[in-house]
Amino acid sequence: MFRYLAWGLPAAMVSCITLPPDSSPGAQAACFWFAVLFFVAIAAHLMDVTVRWESQWPEGRKRSLAFLLSGSLLVWGLLFYTGRAGLWRGGVPAIVFSANLLLMAGLVGRWLASGIRRPSELLPVCAVVCAADLVSFFKGPTGAMADGVAAYYAAGMVGPPPWADFLLVKIPVPGISNWVPLFGVTDWAVAACLTDAYRRLSLDRAGARGEGASRGVMNAFPSPAVAGLLAAIVLAHVTGRFVPGMPMMVLFYLPVLLARSRQARRPRRHEVWLALLFPLVIALAGRLM
Repeated sequence: MFRYLAWGLPAAMVSCITLPPDSSPGAQAACFWFAVLFFVAIAAHLMDVTVRWESQWPEGRKRSLAFLLSGSLLVWGLLFYTGRAGLWRGGVPAIVFSANLLLMAGLVGRWLASGIRRPSELLPVCAVVCAADLVSFFKGPTGAMADGVAAYYAAGMVGPPPWADFLLVKIPVPGISNWVPLFGVTDWAVAACLTDAYRRLSLDRAGARGEGASRGVMNAFPSPAVAGLLAAIVLAHVTGRFVPGMPMMVLFYLPVLLARSRQARRPRRHEVWLALLFPLVIALAGRLM
């Protein structure tokens, strides 16, 4: 409930802010970017809370997280069908929907990261998510979903939203009547996965595990992956083109990982092969699509 309220109360307050009809383009742009930074910061904090909270649960009680994830999936399904039926587009359902997506992505990301034991194991993970997102965008479902959502918004949001629209976390922006898509749930799940590994392997603390790391990058965001996703959001809005989030996350995350971890700079042989082989297989699969 805390996670829903921590997202919902600020979203409700921002949605009540209106701009005068004669507001300048500069004021409108300032409100837009303030909303983007504000809600990314809130989502990053909630991700950090979810990762820390789940990691502190006793092993026996972690089964309860399966029920929590099942409940969030049930909420998503209910809001999906009612939203497709045109029963809501904003307001309280939209707030609950985005908060629920953030919770689901945080739990899924924590589960995906649970098997990572060494910093060098993050190298094949980064390679796989980067290759998969690029292939999915150019040859797979991500590109088709992005085109469908863009066409829906360009046409004035007439008719039922495409199902891909229900995989997007949305925010209210003063001066914009419709809720604005911020990022996809899969992007946030990967960011949560990288964040959990970053925390659990102590890459965010000075001198942890002999890494000789310095703190400073972590002041505003729980991991460089979130900063990379924010960069993708900014680039997409500046250029007016869809920018895959996972490659940008890897672009920000990988240099920090290599700079802070000697183990990551000295991967095992099989980790190098996995980092090379999996993207090659994904690329070949993309060519056959």
